Order: sequence, then structure tokens, then C-alpha cells
Amino acid sequence: MATTTLYTSYSQHANATITVTTNAELNAALAQLDTGGGGTILLDGNGGPYNISGSGIGDANNPILIKALDPSNLPTVESIDLQNASHIAMTELHVDSSGSSSPASHDILINGSNSIELVGNTMTSVADGYLSEAGTSTRGADLAFIRGSQDITFSNNYIADYCKGATFRDVNGFDFSNNEMVGIQFDGLHGVGWQNATITNNNMHDFYGSTQTLNHSDFIQIYSTNATLVTSNVTISGNILDSGDSAAYQGIFITSQTFGNSGPSGQYYQDIQIFDNLVHTGKWNGIVVGSTMGAEIYDNSVLLSANSYAQTGPTSSWIQGEPWIKTTNTPDAQVYDNIASKITVSNGDVSSQNYLISFSDPSSAAYYTNHFNNLDGNGDLTLDEMSLLASSPLYGTFGSYYSTVGGTWDAGASQPTAPTGGSNTTTPTPPPTTTPDDTTTPPDDTATTPDDTTTPPDDTASTPDDTTTPPDDTATTPDDTTTPPDSTTTDADSEDLVDVFNKSVGLLKAKFNQKGNQKNLKDDDQNSWSNDIKFRALIESMQIVDENAVTAAQNSDEEEEDATEMSLIM
Repeated sequence: MATTTLYTSYSQHANATITVTTNAELNAALAQLDTGGGGTILLDGNGGPYNISGSGIGDANNPILIKALDPSNLPTVESIDLQNASHIAMTELHVDSSGSSSPASHDILINGSNSIELVGNTMTSVADGYLSEAGTSTRGADLAFIRGSQDITFSNNYIADYCKGATFRDVNGFDFSNNEMVGIQFDGLHGVGWQNATITNNNMHDFYGSTQTLNHSDFIQIYSTNATLVTSNVTISGNILDSGDSAAYQGIFITSQTFGNSGPSGQYYQDIQIFDNLVHTGKWNGIVVGSTMGAEIYDNSVLLSANSYAQTGPTSSWIQGEPWIKTTNTPDAQVYDNIASKITVSNGDVSSQNYLISFSDPSSAAYYTNHFNNLDGNGDLTLDEMSLLASSPLYGTFGSYYSTVGGTWDAGASQPTAPTGGSNTTTPTPPPTTTPDDTTTPPDDTATTPDDTTTPPDDTASTPDDTTTPPDDTATTPDDTTTPPDSTTTDADSEDLVDVFNKSVGLLKAKFNQKGNQKNLKDDDQNSWSNDIKFRALIESMQIVDENAVTAAQNSDEEEEDATEMSLIM
């Protein structure tokens, strides 16, 4: 299934090869190759650390490749800042700003550029756990902010221990594929104005997460505020979005906060395909698509992670919900051959075209233990445990590719090896010892949720600027954090919830250090299994959710955050 994504090899890369050991030598080499026909710069891992920066460097006649002198000794790059650059490829680098005395807002900043490739790199920061106003975890740096650019390749990278992942704002043509992301505290991938984008075969797993008063957690999110491009022609496929036994995350969340406004930000999104994704989480919004024409959602497995929970604030109860598939204000959506416990679409009943799995009724033929190998297993499940039984009628018919083949994940030959010890992932397992009842009865679907643009508390303030958080991504979605049922209360009656939280952090740190954090997924031919049998009859009836209030207005705090974000790059 995995397709190895490499940088584009230009003949001009052989015009000159320059080895550098200092930033001064790096800057001189960039200047030389920019006007001398292009070439290759080799960074000595025994030198540096380096800062790759430039304005107006590179073009089709002067392409520049930057890579390690010795791939077994990766050079440390503290920052990448490219403005109006072109035809620059970077590989075999270790991006890490933790040693910098003056880190930028993001480790990677790209603006107004084209044909930029970041492939086969290791990118790490210092995040070491769940972020909470009541906690003591270190806030990681923010990974990447890419704006007003085109033809960007961000693939086959190992990314660990950041606060925010990658932000793409108004980018035409980008490939975000074959990346492994682990230990992220906020969103994995988000942005506005995506055109001709491919997000495929990424393994996003075991994110640290945070309280929802700091950020509303999404693996992948598209929103609309201040977009200058209409999101269109987006493919999200073959991804593993797995909360495991860590903090619960929304899976794929695509909504418009400004639909109906004038300009690009108020228009329908166009032609979004979401298929073959495995979403395993304890939050309601597994796959949500709003305000889109030409949406197609098929062959996805959206499954409950019994060991994953979310928390509104530092003293709130931990809550959990069965993830669903849902469209809003999307009149022509095609939704078929998916597995989920609930599917609600804007344009009719699609129950006969999908399979509604049950997580609550052991007497039902649709009960998950009748279909999956070990979905209710303890701890962090492997793909084999999350795969379908060969005896299940769903096998090879409904759900994602990985639901059928299980196995191991491989992003290809250029995927770098994780640093020794991997991520420090220590996301706390929430305190409930009994699964809350709210996994079967979600709260009011029309309520709003906390604003994820809230500034982090002082205990995380000594980190890069946090002003690029997207607007409140739940203004049009159910309030899955503010009205938890009473059954989510912890069993520690005599202890303060903060004490329980802090104890769980310590226990989970010890557990993760022992077990490691790498999951096994599978590289295989996704066409090797049958996909022809369709329209299996439902066994379990579908619960319809109230569809009111699909476009709530953004508050002034969100607009101010967004304006600040834009000023950072301009």
C-alpha cells in the first residue's frame, strides 16, 4: 500500500557538491548555487547546528538539494525559513529547535514558495506528555507553518513530541504522505484553503493530547476562516488515525465556520474524497464533512477505542463517545461501504450502503466481538488486533484496507528510523475504570464547545508562539466535552480529580517507557482483496442526530487569533 515518496532528482543537483560544517558556510553555499546552476549541499553531522533560510533562492534552472553528508549521522537543523523560494529539496536532516536560544514560532516556516520538498527527515521536539492547566508536562515546539505556496511535498518523515503538527494555509498542490506522527499535543495536520492536496498513508498514533480548554483535538482538520482559496480536490486516504490508549482525538474533521460569507471562505468546498482510513478513537467525530459539494466517503473503518478518553478542563471528568461518520450541509455526499456505529448524512438514509457496528448490544449480530479480532484488548492495540475476523461477513467487503489485512505499516525505504527510544509518549490514561455510558448516548448535537484558541497557561509559556491555532473547530458540531453523563465520574471519591490526573500521568510515563510506542501496520497491495460486494443489509437501526446549528459564527477571540497568525508570516 505504501508508496515511497522521494525528492525530485534534477540533473543540476550534480553541477556542484559543497560540504559545510557551519551556518556561514551553508549560507555561502546557498548563495553560490542559487546563481550558479544549482547543486547539492552536504551538511556535516559533526558540525552545526544549522539554520536553513533564504528569500528568493532557487528556481527551475537552479534547483538545490540539501542533505546529510553521512545519513547515519544526521545533521541538526534548528530552523527552516524559506520565503519566495523555489525548487529546494531537503532530506536526511534532524529538525529540532530544542537547543536554540531563540526559536522561531515554528521549526519550519515556508511562505510564498513553490516546489519545496521535505522528505525522509526526522523531526522532534520536547513535548513529554498531556497538556493541562493542572499538569507539569513540557509544551513542545510547533512543527510547520506553510502558507501561500504551491507544490509542497512533506512526506516520509518521522515526527515526534511537538505541540502543534503541520499547518497548511492557502496552499495549491501539496502531498502529505507516508509520515509517522507520535506524541503530538494539539492537532496533527490542519489548515484552510487546501487545493489539489493528497493526504495518504500517514500513521498518526498515540498523541499526547490536551484539555479541550487548551485545544480541541483533531488528527486532521480543515476549516475556513480567512481562507483565500476555496478548498477543493482533496484526497484523504489510507491513513491510520489511532488514539490507542492515549487521549481521544477527533479523526477527520472538515467544517466551514464562514459558509455563506462573500469571497472564497464562504463557498462550498469542492470534491473531497475520504476513503480507506482506519479511525480508532474515543471521541464522537470520527469523520465529519460539512459544506461540501462532491464529497465521497467510503471504505473507512471508524471504531471505538475502549481505552481512550477526553477531558474538557483540568478538573473535569474524563469522557468517551463512539465515533461516527457525519455530513452537514453537504447535499450530494456519497457515503458507502463504511463501518461505524452511527452514520448521519445530509441527503438521506445511507444505512443500507454501510454497516453499523454495535459497541453496546452483545446480543446483536452486529456486536463488534463477532467481527473483530481483539478490539476490546487492553493497552495499545496492534493492527492485527483491530482487523476483521476472516469469518466476518464484513471481511474484504466493508471498511478500510487495514481492517482486512492487519499486519504492519511501512512508509517505504526513505522513512527514517526513529531516534533511540522513540518518542517519550506518556499520555495519561484517564481515570475511569468502567466505560462511561456516554459511549451510546451522545450529548446535545447542537451545542458549541470550548474555543481551542485559548492561550496556554504559564507552565507552557516558555515555548514558541501559540498564535496559529485554528478557530473553534466545534462551533458546528456536538458538544462532546461540556455535558458528560454522570457515569463518567471517576471512582476516586475521596481524592481531588487533579490528584487523580497527576497520579495517572506518573503511571503512564512508567508504562510507556516499558512498552515503547511503535505500532505495527502493513505495507501491501490494497487491490489484493475483494471490494465488490456492496449494500449489505443493516442489522442495527440508526439513531438520527439533530442537524440544527451547522454554521455558528466565530467569536472575536478567534478572529483576533487568526489575524495575529497572519501577521507572523507577512
